[in-house]
Amino acid sequence: MQSIPKRRALLFALLPALLVGTLHGGWQMNLWFNERPDVFAVQNSWQFLIAGEWVQADPASLRDNFVRGAVYMVPMVLIACIVAGMVELFQATRQQRAIDAGFVTTALLYVLLLPLSLPLEWVAVGMLVGAMAGAFLTQSSGRPMLHPAAVGAVFLLFAAPDRVTGDTVWTPVDGVSGTTALGLVRQGGLDTLTAAGFSWWDCFVGKTQGAMGDVSSLALLGGVLILLAARVFSWRYVVGSVLGLVLISLVLKVFANANDPLVALPWYWQIALGGWTFAVFYLVADPLVVQFPARLEWFYGGLASMLLLLGRVFNPAYPDGALFAVLLLGLISGLLGSVVYSPAAGARTCVGSFLSGSRSCRS
Repeated sequence: MQSIPKRRALLFALLPALLVGTLHGGWQMNLWFNERPDVFAVQNSWQFLIAGEWVQADPASLRDNFVRGAVYMVPMVLIACIVAGMVELFQATRQQRAIDAGFVTTALLYVLLLPLSLPLEWVAVGMLVGAMAGAFLTQSSGRPMLHPAAVGAVFLLFAAPDRVTGDTVWTPVDGVSGTTALGLVRQGGLDTLTAAGFSWWDCFVGKTQGAMGDVSSLALLGGVLILLAARVFSWRYVVGSVLGLVLISLVLKVFANANDPLVALPWYWQIALGGWTFAVFYLVADPLVVQFPARLEWFYGGLASMLLLLGRVFNPAYPDGALFAVLLLGLISGLLGSVVYSPAAGARTCVGSFLSGSRSCRS
């Protein structure tokens, strides 16, 4: 399992995304309430009623935005943590070991993949499926074979697609709808996105619709600095990820359908659409799942970026096919960890020696 410092670093790195996701959700709701008083009058959810006891619907107020978003976000986080904690308690009891508090970060990652409007019962079901998959589908090292948060989110794509996809799920306000930045690009490229009033900076800081964890690349990159400082991954992984993104973007422009809006999208726009940032630096590099030699970070980062972008471009059936790439990369990281380099055996294979720059098949 991952070390305590890395676990704590991941937890702290998620805080900017959690804060911005909460503020963003409340801001989106307050914008609608100000523009459509008729919509405000017909809301009757328990979260809406609780928020109404504490705040007004002023989108210019940080307090109003935060409280209104928090009454939706906090219950989702609590439910996910309780379910993941119960599964971890069961596993710890069965294996006669101490409880691994890593389930908290897994629950937070899972919640950040969801729309704020998702009913709590579906939050619990998805987390249960993901946590069970993480508990019982394991590598030889004991790490999960597939990322539990990604498994839970993918399960919801199949079990309740109307709850996690579409234009009506991103803001928990009855009677309104809004398309994500990625959805606007799919409809007509950058022209459609800019016609809707969104610039690159708007997408980068988080003014568009989307899941709670991927609306703001700025907040996510702030967390990346924490992960770098804690050595969860090194600069090699970051450089490899960006180079992989640039390379596959250029390759797609040459060999793929140039009329596809996502193929034509410049690589720096891919970064502004926060799904790539969240997937490559938080899900794919999560120390709960990932195990590979430090010298392979550049290779794994580049491979992750390529597969994530390919999943986004060539899987139009789902809003962001990157989730399926995350699951595939979990399997690849397990292969790299057990075949390319085996810490238990203390030796590299010849393939591992070649990829990691060693001149010998021995350690």
